[in-house]
Amino acid sequence: MAGVLPVLLDEVETPASVRHIKYADFTNWSNSEAFQSATRDLLRALGKEPATVDSAQARWWMTNIATLQVVKRELASAYGVLDAAIAQSQWFNTFRWVSKNLEDSGYESAIADLTSALRGGISSGRQIEKLTASVERVDRIPRIHLSDDAPESLRDLHLGLGTLVRMLDDIESEVMVALSSAISFDTR
Repeated sequence: MAGVLPVLLDEVETPASVRHIKYADFTNWSNSEAFQSATRDLLRALGKEPATVDSAQARWWMTNIATLQVVKRELASAYGVLDAAIAQSQWFNTFRWVSKNLEDSGYESAIADLTSALRGGISSGRQIEKLTASVERVDRIPRIHLSDDAPESLRDLHLGLGTLVRMLDDIESEVMVALSSAISFDTR
């Protein structure tokens, strides 16, 4: 493929000499519909069928990408807290430390945000159904409080959060592979 493939990323004054050229407008990339429209324009300009990008899982991920990135970061933080606590629990009582650091990690709000994204009118898919079931399992784990001595809850929460982080990573990877294969082109 030879030629120029213009993509507009910022609102700028375009020179008169190129105003007639069609471009993919990514200036409003945070708006889901505008992003999808620009992606379709870009794919069509590359001679690719944009339907690949419109799979249910990819559409769900792209619609919720900002929330899901925050959720992944918060769940990974909470997982790290639990990982450290479990490693240290054989030497001293870590429940006060865990309770405070879990609260700081924002994992409960991350679970609520992920639940909301999953209920946000998405279509079904095996990965999404498994993710939903895992979120429900984690949500049923008793909360760790300062006065509790609940090593089972600690281990269950550790396992559950680790599973959620891995599942979100897997879904993101699949979506990115689907997008990159849809957008890949010969650069020779």
